[in-house]
Amino acid sequence: MALPDPIMKSWQQKLIDAAVAAGKPNPLPQYGADGLGGHETQQAIRDFQASNGLAVTGQFDQPTRDKLNPPKPKGFTMPDFGIPASISDYALNFITSKINWFAALMTGVIVTFVNTKFGLNLDAGTQAAITTILVTIMMGGVWLLRTFLSAPKVVTKAPLIVTTNK
Repeated sequence: MALPDPIMKSWQQKLIDAAVAAGKPNPLPQYGADGLGGHETQQAIRDFQASNGLAVTGQFDQPTRDKLNPPKPKGFTMPDFGIPASISDYALNFITSKINWFAALMTGVIVTFVNTKFGLNLDAGTQAAITTILVTIMMGGVWLLRTFLSAPKVVTKAPLIVTTNK
């Protein structure tokens, strides 16, 4: 019996996600993203290729992978919080550059640790995924901080009690 392939499973999941995003039913209803790539997967690939104007091969070829995995914009888009654009853009660009640098540094640390501790070499795709996760987590923190800083402040007034020794 064949063992599930994590890369095949990832592409199968992208196929399912693309169908659901397009308002279509799950193209792999019987086996789902099982990592095996049998007849159901081949038919789902053919259907995806046909509906997207690609050559129908039934394989996760390069044009199919490109269509399932469109390039993502670099960086992170921050919602407008009413902060003047000149300050906001400069600060965000500065923070984003530092976060991207730190995420790349931490990815290197993680890759070295996994290699040293477990003897595994992580491929470029896995390394890119680690960096993306780190950037997303850190930029989420920046977004929360900016949300907090731009939110209306509630000030409560407590009575001032002054005592003297007299």
